[in-house]
Amino acid sequence: MKTTKIYIAAAIIGMAALAASCISKENWNMPQDGQIPISLAGDITQLSVTRASDNGFAAGDQVGIWAVNYEEDTPGTLQLKDNQATNVRFTFDGTSWSSDYDIYYKDKNTKVDIYGVYPYSSAISSIEEWPFEVQEDQSTVSAHGVMGGYEASDFLWAKREAVTPSPSTVQLLFQHKMSCVVVTLEEGTGFEAGEFAGLSQSVLINNVKRNATINLSTGEVTATGAVPARSTVPTEYENGFRAIVVPQTVSSACSLFSITLGGVAYTYNQGSAFTYQTGKQHNFTVTVNKKTDGGYAVTVQTSISAWTNDNSSHDFTAKEYVVVNVETPGTLGETLVAAGKNPNAIKFLKVLGTVNANDFYYMRDNMAVLQGVNMQETKVLEDKIPSNAFSNKKTLGSFVFPDGDDNNIITSIGSSAFSNSSLSGALIIPEGVLTIESSAFSGTGITSVSFPLSLISINNSAFANCKVLGGNLELPNSLRTIGNNAFQGCVFSGPFILPDNLEDIGSTAFRQCEYL
Repeated sequence: MKTTKIYIAAAIIGMAALAASCISKENWNMPQDGQIPISLAGDITQLSVTRASDNGFAAGDQVGIWAVNYEEDTPGTLQLKDNQATNVRFTFDGTSWSSDYDIYYKDKNTKVDIYGVYPYSSAISSIEEWPFEVQEDQSTVSAHGVMGGYEASDFLWAKREAVTPSPSTVQLLFQHKMSCVVVTLEEGTGFEAGEFAGLSQSVLINNVKRNATINLSTGEVTATGAVPARSTVPTEYENGFRAIVVPQTVSSACSLFSITLGGVAYTYNQGSAFTYQTGKQHNFTVTVNKKTDGGYAVTVQTSISAWTNDNSSHDFTAKEYVVVNVETPGTLGETLVAAGKNPNAIKFLKVLGTVNANDFYYMRDNMAVLQGVNMQETKVLEDKIPSNAFSNKKTLGSFVFPDGDDNNIITSIGSSAFSNSSLSGALIIPEGVLTIESSAFSGTGITSVSFPLSLISINNSAFANCKVLGGNLELPNSLRTIGNNAFQGCVFSGPFILPDNLEDIGSTAFRQCEYL
C-alpha cells in the first residue's frame, strides 16, 4: 500500500544542554501552564527508504490534524468539534510544517489518538459520512495555488493510537484510501520506426462512480451516487495514463476503459466483475499491434500492485520496479533469469513471495547496479534480515522492509546487515522488530531513524559512524538495552530521553557524538 509519512513532535521550549552522559529523562521544559504544544517537525519530502512509493509532501501541501483524548485507558471518539485538536491546518513549506495556531496536549498524562487527513478541507461536515469527489478531468495541472485534477482526487489518512504526551516525535503513516488505475500503452509489431510514438493516443476510464463518503475515524471510503455520463479523464504518465478512482466494483457488463489510437476507439471489457481495491494500483498494459490493413489489434495484461511509480502526486520522483515473485526460497536469481530479466541491469527490484538468506546474498553479489529494493510484501524465512545481507553494497540507496503484518513480520536485523553500504535518507524500522544487531547500519548515509514500539535492544555499534544521522533521537519505551558505540559519531540536535524501561546502556554508546 502506498504510503507517506509525516511527524508530529512536541515543541521544546528553553532546551537545556545535554549532560555529559548525553541523555536525560527531564531534559525538556514545559510551559508554565503545564501543557505540551504539538507541532509538525522535520524535512519529510524524501522518504525513499520507507516504501516503494517514495512519496513525500511538496511545498504548499496542507493536512488537517485531529487529536482525541483518552479517558484513562479508554480511547475517545472522534467528534466533529470539541476534540483536543479539531482539523487544525498544517502547511508544508518544503522544509517544515507550520500550523494556523498552536495546539496542545491536555496535560502530561492524558494520552491521545492523533488523526491526519490529506488534503486539508475547512468544510468537513461529518465524521462518519464526509462527502468527497474525485475529479472528472484529472489531466489538469496545479497552478496558482490550486491543485491539479489528479492531486485533488487523492485522499490520504493516518491514525496513531495512544500517544503519550512527551517531547518525542510521533510518526504518522499516511495511507492512500482511494484506488489507482494505470493504463500503459506499449508498441507491438507492424510499426515503422517512430510511427507509434507519433500516433495520437488518449484514454478514458469508464463506468466508475466519482462521489464517495469518507468515515474519518476509520479512513473507510464508500462509493455513492450513480455512474456519471462522462468518463474520467486520466493524467498522462510517461507512455501511459493514470487516474484515481473511488474503490468500487464495476459490473461484468461494463467496460473498464477505452483508448483512442489515431482517431480509432477501442473499448476494454474484462468480461467479469472488476473491483478497484483500496490503496492498490491496478495496472493495465495494452500492447498495440498494427495490422496489415492499417488497423490495430490490442492485447491487455492486468496486474495489481502496491501504489507505486507516482510521479505526479506529492512531488514524487518515479522509480520503475521490476517485480519478481519468488515461489521457492533461494531461487531469486533463477526466477529473474527465467522471466527474461538481466539481474545485472536491474536498478529497482520489488520482491514478492518468500526468500531466504541466499536471496539477499544474490542481490548483494550478483546485481551490480541495484539501487533500491522493496520487500514490503515479502516473507523472510527465520523472520530476520540476515547478517551481512547488503554489507558494502555501494549501489544500494533505498530499502523497504517487510511491513510487519502477520504474514511478513521480521523480528531482527542481523549484524552488519547494511554496514558500509550506500543506504541513505530516512530509515523506518517496522513494527515487530525486537533487535537491531551489532553494526547493522554502521557507516551508512542514513539521516534519521524511526524506531518501532516493539524494539527491545540496539546492539554494539548498530549505528556507529553514521555521520549524517541527526535530528532528535526518539527511543521507544520498550527499549531495554543500548550497546557500546551504538551511536558513535552521530550528530543530534536533541533533546532525547531515556526510555523508562531501559535496563542497560553501554558506557560508550554515544562516544564522539556531536550535539547541535
